[in-house]
Formats: sequence, structure tokens, C-alpha cells
Amino acid sequence: MKKKNIIISGIIFIFLIFITFFIIFHNYSFTTIYNNIKSVSIVYILICLILIILYFICQSTYFKLILKSENEDITLFQGIYYSIVEFFFSAITPSSTGGQPIQLYYMTKDKIPMRKSIIALILNTMIFKLFFVVGGILILIFFKELVFNNGLLIEMLFFLGLLIDILMIIGCLLLMYNQRIIAAILKIFYKLKNRLSKNKKDYNNTIVEILEKYVDEAKFINENKKAIVISIIITFIQRILLFSITYVIYRSFRFNVLNYFEILLLQIFVQIACEGIILPGGVGVSEFISKYLFKTCFGIYFTSAMVICRTLSFYFPLIILLFIILIVTKKYCSNEKLNVNLTKN
Repeated sequence: MKKKNIIISGIIFIFLIFITFFIIFHNYSFTTIYNNIKSVSIVYILICLILIILYFICQSTYFKLILKSENEDITLFQGIYYSIVEFFFSAITPSSTGGQPIQLYYMTKDKIPMRKSIIALILNTMIFKLFFVVGGILILIFFKELVFNNGLLIEMLFFLGLLIDILMIIGCLLLMYNQRIIAAILKIFYKLKNRLSKNKKDYNNTIVEILEKYVDEAKFINENKKAIVISIIITFIQRILLFSITYVIYRSFRFNVLNYFEILLLQIFVQIACEGIILPGGVGVSEFISKYLFKTCFGIYFTSAMVICRTLSFYFPLIILLFIILIVTKKYCSNEKLNVNLTKN
């Protein structure tokens, strides 16, 4: 991503946040919401923060496992940073399109071959989407009133999101195992590169070489079924940890009518319904759907609960991650400049 695109995405993202919270606090008393939030015990807040930390550790564990199966070794902190940049840049870009390219960039800088990084990222995306498809099926089996008793708009958003997740899984499988699609993508890439470059080159041999190595890597991953099964388990746990924040806040308000499984499906429903929205981080839409559905479990506290859940699971991590990214990027750039100077000398 170019710096200009990042800045534009950030401005749009901040504008959407401003509009969203303006609408929330315009229709509801700020004092009431503040008092409700203040009444939540710090213990529950700390539990939520621990869940977020475990979320990033889980994704780091996934990257360590998959890359190790491709004979590449990374540290736990490298994996956590890949997870951090994915969370942050997916949040501020439309349809969460910015996370994977940034992850790929840092993996490449860490000397991980691009073909191996791409497979790790495609597989990760596919498992993410699989989690939502499984969650959607469970909702239709055990909690279908969420889908059919909340109006046509909510119902349409849910099925649209579910369809997009299914299509994404199919797309990821094609990207991993269909040589023609990979070859077509590579040809388009190198054609564009030739148009932008003064020195025209014949990249046919390069495409064949990349294709052979890429397919070999995909086959190698396919042969490591144990690694894939463990990756699915780790990724499912990762998503569950993040969505469990809603249940923690639910219990913080001393509610116990709905059980953990129902609250988890409620949060999965919200995420699926946001899948078809191109707004960065689903800002505005996620708040609207959450607030609407939270009436069933939080009663008169539904707006306050939505603000707390959304802040702890999304906005607060973004602020912290922004500072981490700025610090790491500054340090990285300094080291890169130092290496360039040493090379020149």
C-alpha cells in the first residue's frame, strides 16, 4: 500500500467513526452511557484485554506452525507483528483488503520466500472464512430466530455475508491449487510491470519457475494434514477468543439468561452480517447491527453494552496497535538506512 492510500483510508476511517459516535450519542444520553460503562468492574475489562492478547498470540502460533511446515522458521514476536499489521490495516481499509498485502510485505522483508508467504496467508484467510461458514450453519440450526425475526434487512445482510464467505473459500482453494489461475495472475502482474518499466523483459521462464515452486509448496502443505488440522483448531480458537468479549461484558452487567454459546453465535452473526459491507472495519454497520441485536440480551443497557464491546474488541486495540506499528516501523526504517550506508561503505 502506498503512503497516500494509507492516509486516505485513515481519514475515511476516522470520519466514519466520528459520524457513528455522533449518531450514537445524539440519540442517547452521554451521561447515562458513561455511568453504565463506569459501573463495569475493572476485572471484566482486564479479562477482555487478556482475550485480545491471546488472540494475537494464536495467530502468531498459526504462522509459526504453517511456515515451519514450509521449512521457514519465525519467532513468536514476528508472528505477533504479522497479526498486528493484519488487524490494523484490515480495519482501516475497505472490505479489509489492506491487511494481507502488508503482512506479505513484512514477511518478504524477513526473507520469507513470497510463494511460501502467499500460501500461509491464503490458508489463513480460508480458515477465517470457514469459521464464519460453520458459525452461520450453527446459527441456522440452533439460533435461527436471529436470522428470521429481525427484519428483512438483517436477514439479507446475513445471507449476503454467508455467501461471500463461501465464495471466498472457493476462491482461496482455486488460488492454492489451480495452476491456470495462478499463471494468469502472474502474467497480468508481469505485463503491468513491463508497461511501467523502460526495460522490457520476457518473464515467461520466470512465471514457469515461480509456478513450479508455488505448486510444490501447495502440494507440500496438502500432504501435511496434521498441520492443517491444528491450524484450523488454532484459528477457530483465535476467533472465539475475540468474540468471547461480548459474553464477558454480558456477565459484567449481571445477566445470565443467555448462555455462552448463544452469545457467541450472536457475535458471529454480527460479523457475518458485516461481511458484505465495504466500509473500513464495518464501522457504522457493525454498531448498528450490534445495537439492534443487543436489545434481546442487554435490555435497556444495549447501547452502553455495544459501545463497551466495540471499543474493547476493535477501537482500543487499534489505538494501541497504531503506536506499536509506528515504533516498529521507525526502528525498521532506521535499521534499513544503517544497512544501506554500511553496504555503500
